[in-house]
Amino acid sequence: PYTINLSLVSKKNFSTIAGSSWWFFVGTICYLLNFQTDVFIITTFFNLEMVALYTIYYKFVHIFMMILTKPAESYIPTIAARYNNSESTALRQTHRLFLAAIFAASLVAAAFLIKPGYLLLQWWIGFDVINNFSLFVPFVIYLILFSIDNVSSTFLWAMCRHKRSVLMGLLNGSLNIALSIIFLHYIGISGVMWGSIGALLLTNFWYNIYLLANALKT
Repeated sequence: PYTINLSLVSKKNFSTIAGSSWWFFVGTICYLLNFQTDVFIITTFFNLEMVALYTIYYKFVHIFMMILTKPAESYIPTIAARYNNSESTALRQTHRLFLAAIFAASLVAAAFLIKPGYLLLQWWIGFDVINNFSLFVPFVIYLILFSIDNVSSTFLWAMCRHKRSVLMGLLNGSLNIALSIIFLHYIGISGVMWGSIGALLLTNFWYNIYLLANALKT
């Protein structure tokens, strides 16, 4: 049988891990809430049919988003090790390489989604259901921006320098709600996604790059 001996716990290591883990937790909650608040806004102003359409688009594009985030995330152990060894120059070069690669890959994914991907979704779900291309376009644009931002975000998380990024994420979530409601009144349901795009561009998209550049100064 296993036993837990609390006397062997290092308070210093625990406090270090707990502090970092707390911001990982908050960051994950922010990520999940962004989508849920979008759904809540749409539910408030539109019928369930539009909620279903929005969710289908999100889930479909989200598959490609997750694929594009995996290369940088698989490199987390190496990022952490190099940061601990103060290999700032190598990390800056790796970051630029990942940014270029993910940007190119996201453009390829976007090109697929805009035409064959959308047709595939229509054949799969039904042409009578998938009939709002103007709503689909901002999802594809968000895919590109999110994928690029994820590179810098992943580096910050691997280096445990993500606290300020998470705090900016809270502002991102607040702006997302405000801009989504404003744009919704002017351009309809697609305004919710354009609000998400605007909120990301005004907050974490540039701020994460700024934070990483400061963290990797030699």
